[in-house]
Amino acid sequence: HNCYNYNTMAVELSIVVPTVNRANILKKTIEALLTQTYPKEKYEIIVIDDGSTDHTENAVNNIAKEHPYPKIIYLRQLPNKKGPASANNLGINNAKGEYILFLNDDVIADSHFIEEHMFFHGKYKDIIVQGAVINTSSLDNLGAKHEGYSGGYSNLSFGYFTTWNCSIKKELLIKAGLFDEDFVNLCWEDVELGYRLRRMGIKQINNKNAF
Repeated sequence: HNCYNYNTMAVELSIVVPTVNRANILKKTIEALLTQTYPKEKYEIIVIDDGSTDHTENAVNNIAKEHPYPKIIYLRQLPNKKGPASANNLGINNAKGEYILFLNDDVIADSHFIEEHMFFHGKYKDIIVQGAVINTSSLDNLGAKHEGYSGGYSNLSFGYFTTWNCSIKKELLIKAGLFDEDFVNLCWEDVELGYRLRRMGIKQINNKNAF
């Protein structure tokens, strides 16, 4: 009957989005997560700000005020500029969900995005679900050809545990030891954690419909 008891329904999934100085595109990322087919009380959005000097904090808090569900949580990482590994760990440590979905701050999710991630977690046990991304240089022209990209749905990129679009059980991340915070710049921190997860025997399954 679509009658959810907001107080008793547990958050199943926490979406972790690290960001720095990208308020305008981040707003589009969050807005796409508000129009999902998955029940809004069952997921939360955690934005970790790694030292923005633009209007990121206001932008996130304004959306949060307008939308009681899903819950949108703004966290500021201190000290600033500790990097994405540390930002992701802060998000994981504050997450209420059994599952964590990592998302870049410039990824615009399809409306079935969360449903597709959670469908695979229901179907398979203890896996990484890697979603697809379509690279584009223009949101107005999605599907057209762009310089440097194949454009449209032909350009579906997959990688092993790449945090632009992947999900996994929180307990598996904790067991693996979380992200290595020695990685300060945006490079290799997800690949290295993926390597540890793979050594633990965690399989990755690609879901091309979680894009």
